[in-house]
Amino acid sequence: MLSQDLRFAWRSLRRQPAFTAVAVLTLALGLGANTAMFSVISAVLLRPLPYPSPERLVKLVGLDTATGEQGNLSPADFIDFARATRTMDRVGAHGYVGFFTIADRTGLPERIGGVIVTEGFFPTLGALFALGRPFLAEEDLPNGPRAVILSHGFWQRRYGGDPTIIGRSIDVNARPATVVGVLSPDYRHVEANPERDADAFMAFQFEPAGANRGGHFIRGVGRLKPDYSIEQARADWTAIARRLEEQYPADNTDRGVVLSDLHVALVADTRPALLLLAAAVGFVLLVACANLANLLLAQGASRRTELAVRASMGAGRGRLVRQLLTESLLLAGLGGAAGIALAVASTRALTWLGAAGVPRAEDIRVDPWVLTFAMALAALTGIFSGLLPALQISRGDLHGAVREGSRGQARPALHRPMREVLIASQVALALVLLAGAGLMVRSLWQLLHVDTGFASEQVLTFETAVPTATYAEGDQIPFYEQFYDALRRQPGVTAVGAINILPLSANFDSRGVQIDARLQPPGQGHSIQARSINADYFQAMHIPLLRGRLFNSRDRDRNPLVVIISESMARRYWPNQDAIGQRLTFNSGIPRELQQNAGGAGSREVVGIVGDVKHLGLDEAEVPMFYTPQAQQPSYHTMAIVVRAAGEPTTLTSAIRGELAGLDRTVPMYRVRTLDTVVRSTVAGPEMRAWLFAVFGVLALIVSVIGVYGVVGYLVSQRTQEIGIRLALGAARGHVLRGLLVEGLRPVALGMAGGLLISLVASRLLAQMLFGVQPTDVLTYVSVVVLLAIAALIATWLPARRVMAVEPMSALR
Repeated sequence: MLSQDLRFAWRSLRRQPAFTAVAVLTLALGLGANTAMFSVISAVLLRPLPYPSPERLVKLVGLDTATGEQGNLSPADFIDFARATRTMDRVGAHGYVGFFTIADRTGLPERIGGVIVTEGFFPTLGALFALGRPFLAEEDLPNGPRAVILSHGFWQRRYGGDPTIIGRSIDVNARPATVVGVLSPDYRHVEANPERDADAFMAFQFEPAGANRGGHFIRGVGRLKPDYSIEQARADWTAIARRLEEQYPADNTDRGVVLSDLHVALVADTRPALLLLAAAVGFVLLVACANLANLLLAQGASRRTELAVRASMGAGRGRLVRQLLTESLLLAGLGGAAGIALAVASTRALTWLGAAGVPRAEDIRVDPWVLTFAMALAALTGIFSGLLPALQISRGDLHGAVREGSRGQARPALHRPMREVLIASQVALALVLLAGAGLMVRSLWQLLHVDTGFASEQVLTFETAVPTATYAEGDQIPFYEQFYDALRRQPGVTAVGAINILPLSANFDSRGVQIDARLQPPGQGHSIQARSINADYFQAMHIPLLRGRLFNSRDRDRNPLVVIISESMARRYWPNQDAIGQRLTFNSGIPRELQQNAGGAGSREVVGIVGDVKHLGLDEAEVPMFYTPQAQQPSYHTMAIVVRAAGEPTTLTSAIRGELAGLDRTVPMYRVRTLDTVVRSTVAGPEMRAWLFAVFGVLALIVSVIGVYGVVGYLVSQRTQEIGIRLALGAARGHVLRGLLVEGLRPVALGMAGGLLISLVASRLLAQMLFGVQPTDVLTYVSVVVLLAIAALIATWLPARRVMAVEPMSALR
């Protein structure tokens, strides 16, 4: 019986190619978008982390209990936590994804993403190794053997998967290190970095007795003991934090720790956006379902004679409903197959989510779970879209339809209320999505026009790293000064600046600071962002000097220590007095491998105040910051160079490479890009959300317009004879056309009114993702309503105009 219904349904659909194509296309768009989105949800939110017993893994970060802000841990605090905890099996720590320079006999030096970790990091995760082993305890001690672990991808790319790599010595940052392990291909670093992969790992080599307590630059991971919950671990670590606060008030006052499930913590920033996008794409499918149901309902008006004949031959209502439902399921199956093909094709495009900082974006794929979801969704769509139309079409006086059909008359108005409800539903859902897309696009526009505090036009930026083995502490200063002088002599170069961390790079370098003029009690110092710059940095970036002076050639290591502060720092710490001439003292001592050792500890005089700069993100508030001269910061081997050009900055790249090679061929030049590109890359996440919302909104608009056009066109064509009679009797064409438009646009207007009400409520869910735009932005809603109204008017006017063009006598015949 089922095979008979399927054959009949297939023949019925083949006889209506236009209807079938529109229905399948509509479903393919809705089902394809949902399948692609579910592949993202599955990879990022649902699939467990690729470690043994991932539910026992915990992320450990620092907490400022006074402000509630989360941050990093200090090495000394982490060591004390690890020693005192009674709820963790193992703990480990890692720094941010920085850079290593790799050199060996296989090829030229290469600058890759590198991470510093403790020896317990990989055992805590339970990370598997394709070759070799994790770090040993002695490799994580000061002056211990230098060892390096490679990622599987880097091992394949650089060494071709050579198994003899284990035990081989390679140069890491110009110093020999032995390769002791290669991670498995399934390993994913616990913190994603959209700009670079974690290709190599080295040990911190902390000195436990003298580890830094004032600098906060590491994060931890822990594995719970089987008998302990995360709540018990939080109580345990909070108690340890209180003891450390009492024991070390100078550094640990108001310092706490936050424990959270590792998987939840990794996706915390992206979960709301992904769930909101999933809801948006679900709306697209609802629009497609309503569209298909309306098409089936409209098509059913012309099939009442056929159904009446079958009923008169003994077919019961249940049999007719089953046949109609089989046709809708077959349509859903065809649409689902096309949707899966679209989802597979778009999976590669979805990997660009990784550039937006979405964790585990490289794992996005259409796997068996996603296929199962797609097939189940297609079946539900077929049932949902076909059941109500089937019940509506099969009820009523079918025998009367035979008599009406014999007179050549259809009953297009038979199911008008349901058709209008379905059209209104499509329009309302489309308006909600378009409003969300409009708010996201407006927010992105506002973000792109934020005042960064510097001029990014016509600036080329790149990074360099002098080898620590070749350039001892302080020896890199003459090298960099020669390099800056060589760049200034290049034609077209107007200024050359340098800074250890480029603005908007999302990297941190904070220092514990005491304000000398009003020393606070122990523990009341402040953690403030610190940067090391050359003398021309502010001129190169066009950062304005507000008071005082800039650095000059006299600000060197043997001269008085000086500092320039940002406007927000002056406002916060010297609110009612002039900050010029004030003094501050800050800590130092971060490991060399991180290239973050501030050096130059001691009391520094404030000699200048400059404008605030967006250092952490365009949507972040300005943070207090101070700048020190590079010549008084002898431990920075890695610097970001900014070169302001008179013309197109990228034309200077080859000349700059030549100057650098002429000074020292072992010094790499990497991450070459314009400063405009740097600024644009910081909005990758908001841009991704805006684009996806826009795509889903346009899809909903297209599907809705197709639905309105198809249903109105079908119904108007059924009324051709009636219209011909009215025209033959003298009715004015304009009057008839106006009536058709009013009839077609009435459910559209109802849908737009309902959609506006839903949007005003639903837009509150977007509030946390908007910047500079209110969820009730009037301009956005007016624009969306006008766009949807024009599209609906065209979709209604075209079929009505086509029927009106038919001559009355032709219509009567």
